[in-house]
Amino acid sequence: MKLNIDVYKEILLSFQDNSYTFCGFFNYKKNNSLILRHDVDFDINAAVAIGRVEQKLGVSSTFFFMLTSPFYNVLSSAGIEALLELRSNGHEISIHFDPTAYPDMDSGLEQELRVFATFFSYRPAIVSLHRPGPFSENNNRVILDIRHTYEDEFFRDMCYYSDSGGSFSYGQPHTSNAFTRGNTMQILTHPI
Repeated sequence: MKLNIDVYKEILLSFQDNSYTFCGFFNYKKNNSLILRHDVDFDINAAVAIGRVEQKLGVSSTFFFMLTSPFYNVLSSAGIEALLELRSNGHEISIHFDPTAYPDMDSGLEQELRVFATFFSYRPAIVSLHRPGPFSENNNRVILDIRHTYEDEFFRDMCYYSDSGGSFSYGQPHTSNAFTRGNTMQILTHPI
């Protein structure tokens, strides 16, 4: 099932109706918490549209943007305006880091953190890795002093659903047994 904006609204409303609390990576509870994450691979405008829908429903989430994207420029005036709008609507913004863009992952991330802090006036507490590949085999590896979304705490110790490839490959999160039981979840979407 392709995730379009109407289906997405239905999913969010289902979680609200089932007494889930939308929260960030550092303030979730053992049960009935939903960490909503968006890795923006292709389209800033799609991310802003999703952010507006969420804001109207009283939902907050975290949007991760690539500083090395060939498809958009976060540091253009339109990019900066888009990210600042998301932030002003109550969402977190952070870095969707591509470790393959640099010969040394740690120094590459440090560079991106400095750029992000320069343009958005804060240092993110968590980043998302773009196509983590072999990194996910040792997913608890510390990268500088920054947490990341593939740590066991967020990726294995709670229910995790992703629409990678354009659809939820392992079932719909809002009709799962975990949903019925009120298990805490992390859901990843890719605005496009």
